[in-house]
Amino acid sequence: MATSDFGDSGGLGLKIHKTLKDGTAVAVGWSNIVKWGDADDSKDTIYGVVTRAFELQPQNTKNPLPLTISLGAGTGALRSTGAIEDDNNAFNFFGSLGLRVAPQFSLVSSWTGSRLNVGSSFPPFPKSPIVINIFFTVLTSNTDNEVGLSLSAGYAF
Repeated sequence: MATSDFGDSGGLGLKIHKTLKDGTAVAVGWSNIVKWGDADDSKDTIYGVVTRAFELQPQNTKNPLPLTISLGAGTGALRSTGAIEDDNNAFNFFGSLGLRVAPQFSLVSSWTGSRLNVGSSFPPFPKSPIVINIFFTVLTSNTDNEVGLSLSAGYAF
């Protein structure tokens, strides 16, 4: 039986990423290393991703409108709908697009391999390395899940 108390289920993960000299970024990660509650049945998600940014308005010094494109492959939460239905944890392709529409605000969309997500990313304090992400998840109707809301925070160092 699924529980609904805050924090009674969840998982922890790890991601390591590096920005290269040419501006390309690479990352590898593993989600669900540690699981508890209803998340105990979740598949591990192991992934690799490459990201590149392009300035759509390079002549605009105030807002060059950087567009970020990410492409990767992974298991678990990144599986295709067919792999999920077959309970197969095979690798699948995923991707995302992000557009920084203002210096402190970005719009983001992602395709996880079976779900479309749309949201925004912003730092709550302009000079802080903390970033908040708010997303509407599962906007497609090709899975059993309903539309949801995801909130996460990141810290860069």
